Amino acid sequence: ACKYAFHMKEACNHFADCGPMYYGSWEAAKKSAEELVKGIPEHWELTSKTVCLLGLLTKEKVEKIDIDNCDNCKSGHCDELDFDYLESKFPPESECKVPKVFPCNKAYYVKEYGHLPKGVERECLPCEGISLATKGNATKGNATKKAK
Repeated sequence: ACKYAFHMKEACNHFADCGPMYYGSWEAAKKSAEELVKGIPEHWELTSKTVCLLGLLTKEKVEKIDIDNCDNCKSGHCDELDFDYLESKFPPESECKVPKVFPCNKAYYVKEYGHLPKGVERECLPCEGISLATKGNATKGNATKKAK
């Protein structure tokens, strides 16, 4: 229990330090990518129209309606251009949870010894050198104590 609590505290502290940079970098990169692709849909549509018109050069007879269809992407010849920023693969922000029950704190005594009859002496060995205070979480380990 002590090792788990300690490593969770370490992970939460690391996440408290790095998480904002991680998510901030993602937002900045996405904003930059969105800015870079602003004019691309118009260019893509123009390219699709040009490809359609070039295809007409291979035909023996071309009608005005064929040229008009090339100018109208709604007729279905233009490929859709969709930018996928892979947001679905980006992990959502979540709260880091340090265990609240660890040796010798009040919650531990209730969980582990709460079912014992009154008057039974209880002791526990506290986690050595561990304070579960994290950045943004004020849980602290209690000192050794005897409860009656």
